[in-house]
Amino acid sequence: MAERARLHGYLHAIEMPDRQLLAGPGDAIPDVWFPADAVVSVVCDMEDGESVEVGLIGAEGMAGLGVLFGVGRSATRTMVQIAGAGMRMSAVDFTRHVVEPRGELYELVMRYANAFLGIVARGAACNARHSAEQRLARWLLTAHDRVTRDRFHLTHDFIAMMIGIRRPSVTEVMGMLRDVGGIEYAHSDIRIIDRAVLESRACACYAAIRDETDDAARYSLPR
Repeated sequence: MAERARLHGYLHAIEMPDRQLLAGPGDAIPDVWFPADAVVSVVCDMEDGESVEVGLIGAEGMAGLGVLFGVGRSATRTMVQIAGAGMRMSAVDFTRHVVEPRGELYELVMRYANAFLGIVARGAACNARHSAEQRLARWLLTAHDRVTRDRFHLTHDFIAMMIGIRRPSVTEVMGMLRDVGGIEYAHSDIRIIDRAVLESRACACYAAIRDETDDAARYSLPR
């Protein structure tokens, strides 16, 4: 693709280890990131010390969307949730070679940003209305859609943050999905066993988010 060739010198292949902080609240956004098989979480830190995930980014999208809109600082915490590979471009190069020329990638990322807003809205509504088991099943399915493997590493603290529950409740919710044959887990390693079981336990929000993600993926340049 001509756009990928044009930007080749500004895109850098990287490994994205889990728990890597890409940008914290109020931090300057140094780069934008395009995950390949990594999963990135956008997290809102509350005044009482609790944190809740508000967005999830995989191969369909880009982390660091503030740069797209000329905002140089992050309003949220953006971190790698599931380790994997990706591409990085400096915020300066992204502004100079993507935003200012208003080329193909700019149009694609603008469409993705619109889809991402829909995904964030649906996730917020889901966290407010549905059970912890439904929310965890939905999250595991959306994460599994973005990676190329059935096994990944997630701590109980991250699970609590992702679906907005207290850490002591995580073991109970994980046990529900394990007991019905959807997952296996031990020592923070989770393995997806049966997607159909998880889909039966997830709320309708999963299908809605999957459709939004599929639309967003059509706007992405090949990684």
